Amino acid sequence: MSGTVTEPQPLLEERHFRFLSLDEAVNPSREGPFLHYTNKWWTVHPEKGLAFYNPVGRNGRRRREGLGSPQCNSDRRCADMVREKALAWPSALVFISSAWLPAYPVRYQS
Repeated sequence: MSGTVTEPQPLLEERHFRFLSLDEAVNPSREGPFLHYTNKWWTVHPEKGLAFYNPVGRNGRRRREGLGSPQCNSDRRCADMVREKALAWPSALVFISSAWLPAYPVRYQS
């Protein structure tokens, strides 16, 4: 049996993520607009909160405005697999029934 051997992917470092405190996501302290996520399993940093992938490019700048891509999934197995295999920092998986994330309307302007 022949096949290609793939190199393991490097783990994603904490510097490529932004975070929102769990308290701020559940009880936002500012006015909207918000994106409302319901019934999701979230990757959570034990000290910083909900994780958002927003990699730092070679120029030292983030690739996206705002928080980045939310690290959550409605399927616990999928969320846990990504968390366990891809992250180089301590994390937990937490089910959150209602999370309010700041929206960035500039993204949606044409």
